[in-house]
Amino acid sequence: MDYDPTVYLIDDDEALRLAASVTLKIAGYKVSDYASAELFLEDMNHDMSGCLITDLMLPEMSGIELQHALIARHIKLPIIFMTGYGDINESVHAIKAGALDFVEKPVPPAAMLLRVEEALALDRSNREAEASHDELQKKFNELTPREKEVIAQVVTGKTNKVIARELDISFRTVEKHRASAMLKLDIDNVVELAKLYLPEIT
Repeated sequence: MDYDPTVYLIDDDEALRLAASVTLKIAGYKVSDYASAELFLEDMNHDMSGCLITDLMLPEMSGIELQHALIARHIKLPIIFMTGYGDINESVHAIKAGALDFVEKPVPPAAMLLRVEEALALDRSNREAEASHDELQKKFNELTPREKEVIAQVVTGKTNKVIARELDISFRTVEKHRASAMLKLDIDNVVELAKLYLPEIT
């Protein structure tokens, strides 16, 4: 999977925003910075990869409101909140809503880089998992209706004999559909199948 992340930085304090941007660029990160949440949302798209560093107390749309806006749009960028106020209630609220971290300004460069590294590692992991799920979904969609029925029974731990009786087909037919499905899904054993099989795949 090609991974070309960007650190999206939002802060209405131009001096602090530029200082953080320089720190990140010197460390080798690609950076896009914005003075407001609204400007960021204008550029936002579902293909964005990387992480978001945003001030909590932004003008008009706050950092928390931006977080909720991204959740509503199913954008899953890891978020690091910055604040000069240290509001514990806002911190708890942000973390519960899925924020990666919450740090107080001024954020030491070393601490910022460490958190960005963690955020990008999380984003990459999430995208790899999503790509694996999509690939599995594609393979699952290629199964015949009967193969799907058999696999759904296999992952519950039922034997071929029990599956044959419940689906009212022969033992040999179960074996045939099971082997064909495993081949299409590129899975070697039932343990691996149970780990990959997801309930939402239908």
